[in-house]
Amino acid sequence: MSRHSRPSALEVATDGCLIRNERSCICEQTCRSIARWACCPSVAGEAAREEYVKQIGAEFVVLSNNRKMAFVTDALPQNSSLVDYCVFPANLAWTMAFTHEEGWLGPYFARHRDFDVLNEVNVRKVRKLQESEEARVKGWR
Repeated sequence: MSRHSRPSALEVATDGCLIRNERSCICEQTCRSIARWACCPSVAGEAAREEYVKQIGAEFVVLSNNRKMAFVTDALPQNSSLVDYCVFPANLAWTMAFTHEEGWLGPYFARHRDFDVLNEVNVRKVRKLQESEEARVKGWR
């Protein structure tokens, strides 16, 4: 992948970016240094957990820090058997990094600088899923 390509799906890149989409890049050091991002407002510890549980979305990506495992779930993960991992929506509106040093270092929660725009997309997706479910219950197809 070239540095100038604009993939529409999440993918592993070769230019130092671990995950990229049209608006965002999560660098390889993300799970370790998310709180130091100059471009992203972030919080740590209990404040991070409080922000994390407020997030909504249609899907969430869970990515291990060593990048050997990733999966997508429709429920905001509350825990994992992974030790160091990140959780984020596919559009990277925010990222929660859980660390094995929790309580000492982490967890960390950061919002993308375009969070409001990106989160509105997430809210619309959830609303659309709810409307589809309501229609299905009513017998509509």
